Amino acid sequence: MNKPFVKLIPDKNVKDIILASVISFENNSLVLSLKNTSFKIGEFFDVIIEEGTQLKFMRAYLKTLNQSEGTFEISDIRVAIKREYERISLIFDVIGFGFSAQTDNISAGGMQIRADKEIETNKIYDLEIDYISKKISVKYEVLRVAKDKNKFLISGRFIDLAKDSKAFIIQQNIKNKIFGLRSSPLTTNLGGK
Repeated sequence: MNKPFVKLIPDKNVKDIILASVISFENNSLVLSLKNTSFKIGEFFDVIIEEGTQLKFMRAYLKTLNQSEGTFEISDIRVAIKREYERISLIFDVIGFGFSAQTDNISAGGMQIRADKEIETNKIYDLEIDYISKKISVKYEVLRVAKDKNKFLISGRFIDLAKDSKAFIIQQNIKNKIFGLRSSPLTTNLGGK
């Protein structure tokens, strides 16, 4: 596995971004290998650690400095997940909950659904996304559920999505982005009065 990418941003000069290497990270203690040793004990920093699709944002102060090795005490940490695939706003029926649900946005990594009823988080559902031209079967892990007026916004990710299904979703999203296609079928009236 690749080493995490680390940015250290000192409060005294936020433009002076230092790239560092993680030696260890346990509990609230972070030990970094530093090339710049002009820091003083007690100085505060913002730390950003990027590891795969995960970003960790930390607030830290320098506890000890020994040659090119600094130990930082972490006072605050937030974790965010970077999206691997861009989500596009498209509306398709989602089948499998037993009640009405539609996509709000979708990517090859997951989707947000607008539904009539609330469902459990941290549960995996077998669903179908009705792309009109093709139905895609997915295993969908629910990560978050939020209420929006009388609907529920359900956010989650796909589990073990088949390569051809992933390619189809990416293709449909690119088409929509390039051509601005609508996700609902167009109807035309032929003839006249």
